[in-house]
Amino acid sequence: MAASYLLLTAHYLASGYAPAGTTVTEGGAIPPGGRPTPACDPQNTQAIQAYWQAGPPTGADTNFLACPQPKLAIYWQPIPGGSSSSSAYQLTGAGASLGPKTT
Repeated sequence: MAASYLLLTAHYLASGYAPAGTTVTEGGAIPPGGRPTPACDPQNTQAIQAYWQAGPPTGADTNFLACPQPKLAIYWQPIPGGSSSSSAYQLTGAGASLGPKTT
């Protein structure tokens, strides 16, 4: 099964413009093995794994957070106690079993 994502903000994809609220699938609107943006909500196991591999958002990747967002099913949550040089995050929901990642 291909990874599937709900777009939380508008995206410009190789297939063209996709408004917020669009569900896109790997191998369709996004290329196979494409890196998910932080502004999407993974919809299946393959998407959760790819979202975890991409890691938590940093820098400019967090700009989408300023826009109103629907309630996410899976999102990055900071883990208290990270070192001063990096921060640890863990996915919530179905992605929690994948463990923490650092930035």
